[in-house]
Amino acid sequence: AKRPTRGPPPDSAAGSPGVKVPKSRSLPWPCWWRSTAHAAWRSVDSSSVSTSGDGSAGIIAYADSNAVAVDSASVSTSGDASIGIGAYSPGGTVFVNSGGVATSGVGSIGIRAISFTADVSVQSGSVTTSGLVSRGIDARAYGAGNVAIVSGDVATAGDRSAGIYGRSRNDVNIMSSGTVATAGAFSDGIRAD
Repeated sequence: AKRPTRGPPPDSAAGSPGVKVPKSRSLPWPCWWRSTAHAAWRSVDSSSVSTSGDGSAGIIAYADSNAVAVDSASVSTSGDASIGIGAYSPGGTVFVNSGGVATSGVGSIGIRAISFTADVSVQSGSVTTSGLVSRGIDARAYGAGNVAIVSGDVATAGDRSAGIYGRSRNDVNIMSSGTVATAGAFSDGIRAD
């Protein structure tokens, strides 16, 4: 699936090196990238990532006190507890731009983006999950942050697997231009809290 046009970069310290995964890099199994340094902002730029073991995320990006940005063309995971894309920042903006994500394990959310103090933005082409408790898109902004989700097609098959979920004490804006389909019990199509 073609990625949506990337929006403006998240606010970040000028000159921060971040972390880049070049598009030409071939990632061996387990194909995941995790950034755990605390001060600088984090950036992941990836073409294709796939994992097959339990507990094997596709992409995880984390920064304690600054912004996180993930730009991904394709991610697939097949193990249990294997999130497709996870982007987290207790202290900064979180931005995810994804072309396609597919997960098949139990507890394997397609895209999860969380900030505890700032805005969260997710732009997604397509997301498919087939396991139990595996939301398609899960975006949350706590504190003063807002949530914005722009999505194409989303399909989930398992119970307790909402298609699109956005949560914030402030604004939640979900724009879906494709089809959202859920097949499991207790699985809302689109939910804004």
